[in-house]
Amino acid sequence: MAFKARVYLTSGPEKSDARYIGEIDVTPRPVRNGRTVFTHAGKIETGHVEAVEPPDWDKTGTIPTIHVTLSPAR
Repeated sequence: MAFKARVYLTSGPEKSDARYIGEIDVTPRPVRNGRTVFTHAGKIETGHVEAVEPPDWDKTGTIPTIHVTLSPAR
């Protein structure tokens, strides 16, 4: 099942390079320190969820904002 989230994406350890890529569908349910998969610029991306705000988004019905660090390409 896909979940709508506002995604900020970073490609490396520098958190200052995070960029907003939009409100997109992610799977699975976004949780802090979890993994997520989504499509960006026509490409399937996998990343590590660094943060989810607000933490109770699922109880309040709010669309969460997540900060994702891309996983290195294999």
